[in-house]
Amino acid sequence: MGYYIKMRIHVYICILLAISSITMNMIMAKLQKFGRIRQLHTIISQETIRPSSPTPPHLKTFNLSLLDQFAPDMHTPLIFFYRNFKSGNTNILKQSLSKCLTQYYPFAGRLPTPPAPYINCNDEGVDFLEASNDRPLDDFINKNKQDKSIDQLFPYGLSCSARALSPKMFEVQLNHFAGGGAAVAVSMSHKLADAGTMLN
Repeated sequence: MGYYIKMRIHVYICILLAISSITMNMIMAKLQKFGRIRQLHTIISQETIRPSSPTPPHLKTFNLSLLDQFAPDMHTPLIFFYRNFKSGNTNILKQSLSKCLTQYYPFAGRLPTPPAPYINCNDEGVDFLEASNDRPLDDFINKNKQDKSIDQLFPYGLSCSARALSPKMFEVQLNHFAGGGAAVAVSMSHKLADAGTMLN
């Protein structure tokens, strides 16, 4: 009787070890995959772009519509790919953004804390990140489905909705690819804009 009990315990231990081994292998595979993705993407600079001219005092508060007040606390993503992008274009892009923020000043503002039905147009500016990616542009253009490598083209690794409760209205990341080309990825508060806004 003692022999069968020992055998049963031995079988149970073997099963548990096998399950633990499979689980550990799955975890290691995910970590290795995540590590490979992280190595492809490096932030090389970060700065704040502010409006080229200060916002006048009478425009410091931008009231949200009733619909925007109840819009989800999330950021909407949008990305543009460019095959012919020269290094000198980066400064032009920053200067253009600064001039645009003078006209579209709420994008350089912040949502107040605690939440209120307006945007504080305080000219705190837009985060502008610049990144290098070890993969070619075509690897992203020809993708059939989204994965974590696409996510990292967006500011702070964001692709869609996770920037909930962020007071920032607009963020930009310029991505340089191996072999040339670039992508400009933007993340904008759904309180202020959505994809329809960009089409207009």
